[in-house]
Amino acid sequence: MTYKVAYSVKDTSDDSSGYSEVFMCCPPYLGESYVRVSATTNLDLQDKPENETYIFPSNKKGEVTSWTELPGSARGIFDPERVLENIGYDICD
Repeated sequence: MTYKVAYSVKDTSDDSSGYSEVFMCCPPYLGESYVRVSATTNLDLQDKPENETYIFPSNKKGEVTSWTELPGSARGIFDPERVLENIGYDICD
């Protein structure tokens, strides 16, 4: 089994609504060395708050290279570290 680590690179919350952070994934996740993980709360169709945490490919500056969500993105949670742990990465600050 390969040991997988996601290193915190940069807090990019100033560039988003909610919380956002860039991680370097070793080994790369689905070919992506850097991912931006964003957690936000939106209103659903009944105007109830709904948490979502997304994983997007990015560069190390935090610029998203594709707005297509990567597998592991999750609804119902506001927790960037948890979505990375759910896909098998240990978090290193």
